Amino acid sequence: MVAAASVPTPESAQVSRSASATAGLAVSTTASAGLFQELPVEGEFSRQRFREPPVAPKTGANQAVTLEASHIEIDDRLALAYNGAVPGPTIYMEAGKRSVIRLRNELKPLTEEQLVNYNPPVLRSDEAQILKDFLASESSVTNLHGHGLNVSPAGRSDNVMLQIQPGNEHAYIYRLRRDHPSGTFWYHAHLHGSTALQVQGGMAGPLIVRAPEGQSLNPSGYAVEESIVMVRFGGGGPIASGGASLIESRNAAVRRLLGVENPEDLEPRVRSLGADEVGKLMREMAADREIGPRLLVNGQLDPLKSVVAGGVQRLRIINAGSRRRDYKDIWIDGHDMYLAAFDGINLRQLPRDADGQYIAYTQESPLSLAPGNRADVFFVPSTEGEASLRMSGHVGLEDLGVDLKPMIRAGARSARVPFTQALMTFQIEGSKSRSLLSDSAKAALEADFVKALDANLIRLQRTDPYLNHLRPFTDPIEIERVMTFDIAAGKSGQVPPPIGARDRIFLINERDYNTVNEGEPLNHHTMQGMQDYLGREAQDGGIGPNGQTPWPMRANTEEMWKVVNASNAQHPFHIHVNPFWVHDIEEFQDGKLVSVRETNPFDPRLDRWQDTIDIPLNGGSVTLKHRLGDFVGLYVMHCHILQHEDRGMMMNILLVPNDENDPDAFFERQNAQNRKLNEAINGAGVRPSSHGHGHGHH
Repeated sequence: MVAAASVPTPESAQVSRSASATAGLAVSTTASAGLFQELPVEGEFSRQRFREPPVAPKTGANQAVTLEASHIEIDDRLALAYNGAVPGPTIYMEAGKRSVIRLRNELKPLTEEQLVNYNPPVLRSDEAQILKDFLASESSVTNLHGHGLNVSPAGRSDNVMLQIQPGNEHAYIYRLRRDHPSGTFWYHAHLHGSTALQVQGGMAGPLIVRAPEGQSLNPSGYAVEESIVMVRFGGGGPIASGGASLIESRNAAVRRLLGVENPEDLEPRVRSLGADEVGKLMREMAADREIGPRLLVNGQLDPLKSVVAGGVQRLRIINAGSRRRDYKDIWIDGHDMYLAAFDGINLRQLPRDADGQYIAYTQESPLSLAPGNRADVFFVPSTEGEASLRMSGHVGLEDLGVDLKPMIRAGARSARVPFTQALMTFQIEGSKSRSLLSDSAKAALEADFVKALDANLIRLQRTDPYLNHLRPFTDPIEIERVMTFDIAAGKSGQVPPPIGARDRIFLINERDYNTVNEGEPLNHHTMQGMQDYLGREAQDGGIGPNGQTPWPMRANTEEMWKVVNASNAQHPFHIHVNPFWVHDIEEFQDGKLVSVRETNPFDPRLDRWQDTIDIPLNGGSVTLKHRLGDFVGLYVMHCHILQHEDRGMMMNILLVPNDENDPDAFFERQNAQNRKLNEAINGAGVRPSSHGHGHGHH
């Protein structure tokens, strides 16, 4: 039996633990003749108590929340944080009221050496020098995005075209309408080019819009205990006792599994492995929790939360991941989990199957949360003991570490194995009244609660958000558009070269957001298949004389979008300002591309509001109904694998007022307003904005 070392306190503290029990549980390895041998690992297991992120206090005459962005150290590794902790504090807002967030930038520029050794990694030592130079200069510039909020994208509101230079601050003003849905949202940095660096580094936190009186998602008559569960990748820095790095810890595990005692003998031993032995090694490491990520909840590794058997638990789960290979399938050991809200918006009713039975999420049928998604789920702890909230996915050989590159060169790079990690564990206890409940009585209690939750969802559909902005769509929808996400090889002669992983560029509709070709405008795209609302045909890059205007759309209209993933990589589609309604999904089933609406119209992924959705691979697609509201201005849609966004997989949207007949002039007014505001924030230190780009680094 292999015992884990001590588990760290929340990420705001500097402690360490062994990587040999990343799942937070004692684990075992299986010795097999001649190949895998067990070497002892010393240490004792301990676990923290679950804690909520702190609530951000409101201060001053305008009751502002202050976020200070700065560098901190966690386990002797560099991280980025709001108010000195990861995640940042929970911000509460209310519909119909104004909220002020004062963002103060105390970040320092990172050197190229710091960037290459940064954890979580965002680039490699062999990346293009242009990318290293850009991140070194822009890593300390930042801004803010309220992910999922239905608010203005312009001026001092949720404007990702703003840039706050080091030593400066800006007061964001969010005016939530009276009919804004209450629910679970989050906030994070959104400075294009270094978004992945900052969000993965820790600059993110929960944002909750409180429900008005009488509109709570929790059904009356039940004492519902709520928990914010913000899941993020904790990085690969030194997390083992004695200062060992994650790579060193993983290599120590490989030596243990292979029976190699001298570290210098590891690489020759690895080189001698055949393909079958490599696969077996990876399976053993997966079973031993050695090749997964360090997934954290509220900055803690598998914390323990005490709950009462028969009590009702509501989890506000936020997948704050942004990396490729982020893990997204989630369930609770031995319990049914019921989904009541997705991406901050209540469902119309609890999902049902073809027989009208409520759909419960379990290990056999987990809930899928792409990076950026949120879910409000309920469960009733039903037995005394422990039950873990778990997340699973797959990891590849490239996750193992630098010393194992010979295995990659041997052709095993594409090998992938399943991985599961406990995010948090519930310690279920009895109470004087509930410890005596029989199994049948506890099942009846859960059944009654689920019926009450479903009835409450149906009741809430008669409240303002669902009668106004979230009302049903007109049928048919006349305006249809197509967006295709793809990855391609870079082309020679691009000025400058692609900001991408080696020679890859990340595209929407065959354009990447960063690249400038001679004589072509910057970062604009054509929405395929349509004229603009003035009847003008699409041109490459936009509709202006030189294609300088992003493809404009008219406020207060309804459109049908088909978003296609032409690549074999994960691309969660996210759009700012307005959520969308999922109409259909095309994905491969048994090797054939099929419509989910046709094959399973009761699929719970259909017919719900979202702001982020994973697009199926290799030609799969999602068809969305999209209502463009009255928040006009310049905003973006992009892939929420944030490395992909930074490297070009983003697109500008210009939402134009109904009575505006000159979108080019409206666009220039937006740019002028952003330039003026950036100058006010930063004085002479501002970098000029270029064609709606967040900052003109080209």
